[in-house]
Amino acid sequence: MRRIVLALLVTLAAANAALAQPAVTIERVTFDEAVRRALVSNPTLGQAAQAIVRAEGLLQQSRAAIRPALNLGATNILNNASVGFGEFVASPRNQSTFFANANMPVLAASQWAAVTQARDQIEVARLSAADVRQQIAASTAQAYLEVVAWQHQVDVNVRARESAAAHLDYAQRRLAAGAGTRLNELRAAQEVSADEARVEATRLALRRAQEALGVLMVAAFSVGLAATLVSIGVAAAWGARRASAQWPWFDRAATKLPYLSAVLVMVVGAVMTAVGLNATGLLGTRKPN
Repeated sequence: MRRIVLALLVTLAAANAALAQPAVTIERVTFDEAVRRALVSNPTLGQAAQAIVRAEGLLQQSRAAIRPALNLGATNILNNASVGFGEFVASPRNQSTFFANANMPVLAASQWAAVTQARDQIEVARLSAADVRQQIAASTAQAYLEVVAWQHQVDVNVRARESAAAHLDYAQRRLAAGAGTRLNELRAAQEVSADEARVEATRLALRRAQEALGVLMVAAFSVGLAATLVSIGVAAAWGARRASAQWPWFDRAATKLPYLSAVLVMVVGAVMTAVGLNATGLLGTRKPN
């Protein structure tokens, strides 16, 4: 149990170290490229294509039942000796027989109906594949346009924040010169805070829209990510075993790590709460200007 806890802690530490790395630059793709990637990578479209192939196979199978059939054969019998009476041979030593027959169903209504149904199934599968393709393309296009819309909204809110910051600077200069009032400065500061909140909210919405577009474009679990997680788990288990063998006190310390982690989380939460309360003015008293 201790080794499992230790392995989990080492895995979490490795994951936190990976998350602490600089963020990867988001790839820029065009509208056509995004739709093309979604159509190529989406597994639903591949399943629809397999349904078409399966329907075509069923059609060939149903057609085989009503097609003409020709059977050819030959047999050869070799006896020890020929049998006969005098000069007449009744049963020769080597006897060969050849035969051939052909047949074709003339009245096979059920089989003909099966061929028609199989042909209809192919058409249904093709229409279904086209519909799936259209839905994937439409969803990807909608996600792409949503990303573009949120990007424009972020730009608008950033400009509004810059204008509010300029207004706040102007109000502070007027107040310093004795021509303005404290109320105007507070209103300008409130507008800056509101615009900052709008910018962060729209950026969050933009990131979510980009994630949705990325899921539509990839539509599969990353093999590289799977290999990375497996490697981290193997390295954590190996490291825990080596550490336990080299340091006898390591297992005892591992049992205390969950408590230390809980204390650290509580301390970080308390600090963040205090910072938030101080930023909103609810913690402590401010001197009036």
